[in-house]
Amino acid sequence: AYPELIEESSGAWTQAHRLTGIASLYARLQFDPSVYSGIPTLRALVRGKKVFDPRTGLTSFSSNPALCIRDYLMSPYGLGASADEIDEPSFIAAANLCDEPVQAASVSQVRYALNGVVSSETPPREVLASMLSSCGGQLIFTDGRYRLKAARFEVPSRVIDADDLRGALSVQTRVPRRELFNRVSGVIADAQTLYTPTEYPAVSSEHFRALDGGDELGLKLDLGFTTDRLMAQRLAKMALMRARQAITVALPCKPRCMNVAVGDVVSLSLDALGWHLKPFRVMGWGMTPEMGVDLQLQEDAPSSYAWD
Repeated sequence: AYPELIEESSGAWTQAHRLTGIASLYARLQFDPSVYSGIPTLRALVRGKKVFDPRTGLTSFSSNPALCIRDYLMSPYGLGASADEIDEPSFIAAANLCDEPVQAASVSQVRYALNGVVSSETPPREVLASMLSSCGGQLIFTDGRYRLKAARFEVPSRVIDADDLRGALSVQTRVPRRELFNRVSGVIADAQTLYTPTEYPAVSSEHFRALDGGDELGLKLDLGFTTDRLMAQRLAKMALMRARQAITVALPCKPRCMNVAVGDVVSLSLDALGWHLKPFRVMGWGMTPEMGVDLQLQEDAPSSYAWD
């Protein structure tokens, strides 16, 4: 307990008032009319909750998005998931990716970091969406477990060819104009401005703008758990480039594709379309009454995740 507060509160604050597990601050101000026009605003820079790292077995402060998301999933103020509901290998792989160093504009920084405030009044779905924005990630619940995918280009896990299909596929090669954008901007809690909401430098593409008839089409991408401008630009560029991977495929597959999961990257080799080992990310998965598997795919490419 704060000894000064105990001494000065005339018994209102005691040794029993320890505020265990609560970040707190005690300030004693002496009013001087020549200095103060009112009660000043007090601010503190606070490190967040300590989280468990399955890679080391240690519980400590971390801004690693995978570790923070894992902690929120298992916390009583989050989803209250059990350890059996966490696909540990996927979170370890995502944590390693987030910690990788990236060279950005002569500055070396970790690939992804998460810094922000979680309110228990906010629905968990909204909290997780904001937390996932810090690593461009996907959270997938499959086989009774949560799997995490942080944004990166992955080596395809398997090849799907004509022998795997049980019917005609459907291909869409263009994104509807209402969904197009060639400029990404938004707000972050910028560390350079003491974590006040600030617009990060927008990311735009003159090439895409020309393809869109010269019109500037903007996307508002607020990154509430990102505090670094360069990191925000990298995330914005990924959003821009990934959205331009326009080919989507509805793929009716045989039961042999049952082990393909949402978030996986697969290669399509279909001679009729001139595709040889063309990478696609699985965005949707469904089982049919005859035990077939319907996959929703979107094309993927290493260039979507590159930074210069």
